[in-house]
Amino acid sequence: MKKTIELRVSNDYDSGYAHEIYREQLMELSKDLDIAVHNSNRRMSNILPNKKTDTDGYVQSIMVGCQGYSQSEWDEYTIHYNVMTADLSMLIEDLEKLFTHKNDYIAREVEILDSGHELGLDTHLININHIEFPDKMDILEIIEEQGIEFDNIKFNIE
Repeated sequence: MKKTIELRVSNDYDSGYAHEIYREQLMELSKDLDIAVHNSNRRMSNILPNKKTDTDGYVQSIMVGCQGYSQSEWDEYTIHYNVMTADLSMLIEDLEKLFTHKNDYIAREVEILDSGHELGLDTHLININHIEFPDKMDILEIIEEQGIEFDNIKFNIE
């Protein structure tokens, strides 16, 4: 009896893992940086609350604009610093993506027999926050990076 492994990929609109991973990456990037951070939009909470707000002793500052797709999705961060480092530059670049889409997908591994019977084998979570609107090839690349093996793949994504 022949069996194949089918990977069924669909959107995960409920988990929010990609956004949490994005937030953790920002916190990790900023952890060892000597910076002070202020956000302008009082209706938004500072995504870097662990950073000090006292600007005394800093000689430079940079404004980082964060724009979304509606009028209410905006914030502006002022980062005070002394030396521009690679980590600070990366933090600035990632912070600009605050309101861009973060994407979660569920990939279900299903064993299918010739008889048509199916057995669920495993479920994988796929998070993409470095590409705002990933296509099937972007998702497939992450699946391959994770080493998920399959014979066929079906996408049910929007």
